[in-house]
Amino acid sequence: PARADILRLEGTMDDFKVMARLLAAIKAGEDNPPFDVALVSPKALKTTELKRDRLALKLQKAGYIDGLFVVDDIDNLPEPVVLWDSSSPSITLDGLEYIATNTTLRKAGAEIKAFAADVAAKAVSNSLNGMF
Repeated sequence: PARADILRLEGTMDDFKVMARLLAAIKAGEDNPPFDVALVSPKALKTTELKRDRLALKLQKAGYIDGLFVVDDIDNLPEPVVLWDSSSPSITLDGLEYIATNTTLRKAGAEIKAFAADVAAKAVSNSLNGMF
């Protein structure tokens, strides 16, 4: 299937909201290495760890993000696991285009604008805490 089809399969509006939050968190964290994994915590993204990782893997497979450190077979789990502490996620040029042109993702965007501002505030706060 085409890249866009990968993300359309079984995609609910909730999935798109989580993807939008995930993309916003990755974008916010790109400018402050090392990547702050608190930005993509299940609590911060308002989702489960499993859903976060599944959607992050879909975004990476589609070429919209990269830099995830993925282990395919850990403790005989049936699905790959994203090791966020070892990852340096970033949004690709295709990902930036996807954000700008995907209408379903843009519909989820109204809620995400407030989330992105909160993520940015946390990133600044974390940076300040590291300085003092």
